[in-house]
Amino acid sequence: HEGRAEEIGVIEVINKLSDPPQFTAEDQRILSIFAYQAAIALRNAKAAGDRRNFFINAIEVFIEAMESTEFITLGHCMRVARSSIGISHELGVEHDDLHDLYYASALHDIGILDTRCRQDLSPRGVCPESHAILGAETVRPINLLSGTEPMIRHHHEAWDGSGYPDGISGMDIPLGARILAIAEAYDEAGQEKDVIAAKSGCLFDPEIVDVFLEMELLSL
Repeated sequence: HEGRAEEIGVIEVINKLSDPPQFTAEDQRILSIFAYQAAIALRNAKAAGDRRNFFINAIEVFIEAMESTEFITLGHCMRVARSSIGISHELGVEHDDLHDLYYASALHDIGILDTRCRQDLSPRGVCPESHAILGAETVRPINLLSGTEPMIRHHHEAWDGSGYPDGISGMDIPLGARILAIAEAYDEAGQEKDVIAAKSGCLFDPEIVDVFLEMELLSL
């Protein structure tokens, strides 16, 4: 009714264990306090769920925008994300780190949406350094995505130091970026493992490659 608070639940109390078995005004006061606390908890849970749904929907919008360009094939982002998580499970990556890796993998090419990246396009239709840098800059101010920044920035670094944008090598490359690099290359190579094996130790972390080659990967 107008003017009344929204009802979000009901508390039922029965069979009071007392003599006489009657509820008192004090019982009602305690139950009112409990109900108020429960209502706050429920509203907070709903708000958290709404925020999470909004976040997931925003990720999907970004992916759709990336794959609507001529530079990224349909389904590429999610295939890379699934492969990255599969590799991570085999490596025993901590559960808390999987969320960042999943979103970094799904959004690794988000820099392509920046107009500055389009200005740097090479004749082959790629922007070598700028899309990694601009992608990292895009996610940096978003708290829920801040952990993805180093993976997005460095997913084109090479194990031997020949990659970009910073030319770092070996273990200096974040683990998530090393995993993501293999997952992306695998998808771009038409899911041919031989391509990954051939570049072990130069482009890719050889230990991760060994684990990757032993995996049973579904054709996604």
